[in-house]
Amino acid sequence: MASNPKFDVYAYGGGEYAARTAYTFVNPTNGNTVGVGYGSPLFNNSGCNTEGFPTTPGTAFPPTGTPTGPTSGGTCAGDIHQIVEGTLGFWHKLYNGPKGRLQWGVQYSYLEKLGWSGNATTGIVPPATIVSQRPKAIDNMVLTSFRYYIP
Repeated sequence: MASNPKFDVYAYGGGEYAARTAYTFVNPTNGNTVGVGYGSPLFNNSGCNTEGFPTTPGTAFPPTGTPTGPTSGGTCAGDIHQIVEGTLGFWHKLYNGPKGRLQWGVQYSYLEKLGWSGNATTGIVPPATIVSQRPKAIDNMVLTSFRYYIP
């Protein structure tokens, strides 16, 4: 962080990692091998790249959905593998005196979330076809602020 009486600049960065803990068991009812645990490569991630149409409120009261809210992907286990974020910003102090402090600032943040890879089937071994599906989300954010601090 750099600072002077009128200007502050800051930067932060970090990440988080979650280890894969995947197991299998045999379903006694049909003899199929099924994936369980966290981040199993047998989990179905086929819906992770799909955003459904918004639901409609209908006639129920209170409404069961919103016309502007997207539905879920449905078939997306999406266990998180790692999250990385970086932030850079500044504050410009316009006034700092006996009547308080007036300042404004801008911040940019980059967020990336990666999921563990899975397949595009029901998670039963051996699946008909195995297609690796690894959910990924990226968010670029710009935030502005204008503040007055009371003395």
